[in-house]
Amino acid sequence: MTFKHLHQLALENGDAIHLLHECIDFLRKNKIILPAI
Repeated sequence: MTFKHLHQLALENGDAIHLLHECIDFLRKNKIILPAI
């Protein structure tokens, strides 16, 4: 997932909460932030 992918998601959905969830999932998958316990 890159900026282009996030940009496309934002254009398709327009829901900020959905976009934030996608960003957080991306960060967790790439082990940039720790998953919630």
